[in-house]
Amino acid sequence: MIWQVNPALYKVLPHEYAMIELLLITPPGSIVGYSAVTIGGLWWQANNTISFFAVVISSVTLVYILSPSDIVQMMAIVKFPSQLIFSFMAGYRFFPITTRALSDIINAQKLRGWEVKTRNPFKFVHEMSPFVYPVGRMFLKSVDIVAISTATRAFGASPITPYKSFKLKAHEILLAAMPPIIYLIALYLTLTPPYWGAI
Repeated sequence: MIWQVNPALYKVLPHEYAMIELLLITPPGSIVGYSAVTIGGLWWQANNTISFFAVVISSVTLVYILSPSDIVQMMAIVKFPSQLIFSFMAGYRFFPITTRALSDIINAQKLRGWEVKTRNPFKFVHEMSPFVYPVGRMFLKSVDIVAISTATRAFGASPITPYKSFKLKAHEILLAAMPPIIYLIALYLTLTPPYWGAI
């Protein structure tokens, strides 16, 4: 966290540099303890932010380059439980539908003159009701549709049988093997002196 002030967390940054105080949040001896924004805290937060965006970019890339049917087939080939495959694909399909529905609800309410202007938390909850109620109904309706679709397709009655096989090419095997190798190298550099993989 950006306000953490524990010098033991820094393995590479010099403690004198990392603990330079930029903004005092709570003074030493207070009820919640000492906390402040430091140079080390900014480095720490920057690392977490970059890691978050790396995960998001990887997830978005996975969604756009892989066919959902191919994902199901690969999971069936490696003998994933059918319940896990269904849960994964339900979330995979549910996300774009939910995003589109939320966008439609927001646009419809704005056309009716709905707008949230207050910063008062109690008034904010009241003004959000024209948005929350349609979203709740949409969510319950979607869950009901998924449950009915699952029952009519007799999902789980038998394992999913893959209808095609996949053979990786040399460059695909190399690309698949590189991330675990890089991860192990980074983990080794993080846990062993001089801790080049840590902040």
